[in-house]
Amino acid sequence: MGKEEVNGRNKQRRYNEKETIKKFLVSSKGISFLVDHVNRESSNEDVRPNKKSIEKEVSNLIDYYFAWINGLPIRKNMTMSKYEFLKYLEDFCRKNDVSNLFEFLFI
Repeated sequence: MGKEEVNGRNKQRRYNEKETIKKFLVSSKGISFLVDHVNRESSNEDVRPNKKSIEKEVSNLIDYYFAWINGLPIRKNMTMSKYEFLKYLEDFCRKNDVSNLFEFLFI
């Protein structure tokens, strides 16, 4: 996988970060995994959250996303903080018209 036949020799395909991220986001470990997790968690919660529970949920969500990001098969996540990478992922999704898949996060 990832190799093409060129003039009788195998040549490895060039690393394409955009393509790698898109493949990951549409895979079973991508956005659908996050949506399923949030749907499971939201079914167990109260209807009217208070400030403390919202802050705790945001902190837990950031930690959960950071753990999820470590499974993303790209090189940039090795050198960024979790907040920088969340911003990078948000910008990527906005540019590629997939940010609407994260609307479930807004309160």
